[in-house]
Amino acid sequence: GFEGCVAGYGSAMIDPEIGICIRQVTSGIANLFILVPIFGMMAGGINVSTDLVVQAFTSAPAMGWFALSGLLSFITFMTWYAGNSMCGAGLGTSCNATYSFFGPLFCLLVLGVYGGMDGWALPSVAWIGAVLMMLGILTISMNPLDLLRKKKMEVE
Repeated sequence: GFEGCVAGYGSAMIDPEIGICIRQVTSGIANLFILVPIFGMMAGGINVSTDLVVQAFTSAPAMGWFALSGLLSFITFMTWYAGNSMCGAGLGTSCNATYSFFGPLFCLLVLGVYGGMDGWALPSVAWIGAVLMMLGILTISMNPLDLLRKKKMEVE
């Protein structure tokens, strides 16, 4: 909601790459210095979070995964910010919300069906909810009456 409005307004005045950089650096600093210590204190002490951060930053395999996730996050945020500046925050955010359907679907297909991992099948009530959310998103992003109207044929 609010982030989409700010991102759409801000990326209309500056390049989306700059907006993404500002957003991600701010988010990373806030997560590292505010949330991680709070979660560490909730888990039993600040030393827990300090140890996990040191292990994450000194692990070569973890840094590779961090770099890959950063690249993929850049691509997704870039398209989202560009979409918000082109079509508005409401439509951009509603299209972004399709992850509620496609996230579980691709986890089921990639990890469950192709990967052979157990536990990725959702109960039917979750699938019904995901389909209802997709229908709501389609309703937000277009006028449903346009599907029922006859198209006028243009004669040349």
